[in-house]
Amino acid sequence: DLDPNQLGGQVFYHAVIAKLMDRPFSGHFDGQGHVIRHMHIQGADLLGLFGGLGYGDVITNLGSEEVHNTGGEGIGGLAGEHFGSICNCYTTGTISGMSEGCGLIGSNWGNTWLSYCKGTISGERENVGCLIGSNRAGNVWASYCNGTITGDCHVAGLVGSNFVNIWLSYSSGTVSVNIDGF
Repeated sequence: DLDPNQLGGQVFYHAVIAKLMDRPFSGHFDGQGHVIRHMHIQGADLLGLFGGLGYGDVITNLGSEEVHNTGGEGIGGLAGEHFGSICNCYTTGTISGMSEGCGLIGSNWGNTWLSYCKGTISGERENVGCLIGSNRAGNVWASYCNGTITGDCHVAGLVGSNFVNIWLSYSSGTVSVNIDGF
């Protein structure tokens, strides 16, 4: 439990793990079904439990619940930017950022499957989605989201902007576009 109101608790001002993109997380992180709760992050870019996940690296079997993350670009409940593989992970909570903001992964370049997000997601510019903000090069399959999503441009329930394949996935909830944003 990372609740900032607990004795010794804190609000983080960068990603909890692998906060610098020039040094992303490297390896296989198996959460073994455990859950991180009440993580609060307020910072600049690439925010989440993991700031970055490198090529070929893996996060599996991990939940992050009641997350409250606010920042600039690449904001996610689990990862700010991801080049590896994420499987069987989820996030619930509130995420807000400038662009590439989402519930699970801000900027996705890797593969994501069997994962979901439930929450309130907002972005002040573009690429805002409940599961992934911007899906650049990775594939998404068997994943879903349920939330309230708002943003200015490239706003969607599942993925804000998408350039590759999505299979057997869905989104439910409400999506709103702030037409005054541009």
